[in-house]
Amino acid sequence: MLFDVIVKTTVLDAEDIVMVSMCKFSHFQVYTNHMLCGFILTLIAHQRYKKVCQPHEASIKINKAACLLLCAGALFAFICLPSLVVHSTQRIQLKYGDQVVRVVICRIAKKYDHSAIQAVLSSLLTIAFVVVLLVTVTYYVHITRALRNIDLPFSERVATPVKSDSSPQRKEDLPEQPSGPVQEWKVPASESSYSISQHTFRIFVLVTIVFTISYVPHLAVLALLNIYHMDTEVMTSTKRFFLELAYNSPYISTVSNPVIYGFAREEFRQQCLQLITLQKYRARRSYF
Repeated sequence: MLFDVIVKTTVLDAEDIVMVSMCKFSHFQVYTNHMLCGFILTLIAHQRYKKVCQPHEASIKINKAACLLLCAGALFAFICLPSLVVHSTQRIQLKYGDQVVRVVICRIAKKYDHSAIQAVLSSLLTIAFVVVLLVTVTYYVHITRALRNIDLPFSERVATPVKSDSSPQRKEDLPEQPSGPVQEWKVPASESSYSISQHTFRIFVLVTIVFTISYVPHLAVLALLNIYHMDTEVMTSTKRFFLELAYNSPYISTVSNPVIYGFAREEFRQQCLQLITLQKYRARRSYF
């Protein structure tokens, strides 16, 4: 979050930080960023769908993709505008031994709690999440079906029922036979068990697993805070470290998705290998 970055990279007193504005803009930035990441995943699935299921149609160019991302970012920022209204600060008391400490945390303002604007914001975020999930899964289902048809044996894909016709065929209707020796074309049924459809399916499963695992610590911490009322306790540095780690765990999915999609391509892996081993730098030095 933006607030976490500022706190961890600068040395500021509590009086110098406008907590109300920081809470509003931090939640606004998080909501917009996650919606934009979901749109990027859907756009990647759409590109794969176009390449596999509609190969003759033109794919999205890089300039058009950038324009789509800008338009989507503006739309998501507009959708998340209610977060600038409902979120605010809340002062709570922490008990530490015999002492009571008053601190400020980010929460939904009391006057907007269970209000219409909060319901609208929650509904918009839920609808956006469901739409992104359903559209992405639908694209990959179509891709999997198309790739399974490609992976079928050649005899199954071209086999057609033979029509029984008792009328004799004329010689001129018969196909012309080649005069030279004909080399029989054989299509291997399955040279490798790692087919294209299995490759795509494994990538999709891996992305889904990473997405699910990245949100589990965050949801678990929210549940534990509500059950054991840990918001009113002073935590040690170790507990605070794991709490921040759990809160920031959803960013694992954001960072890992480009890596997963990139390493699925042989060209990307070769470029990474050349970068790590400094092959281009060594070749340039040997040339000079």
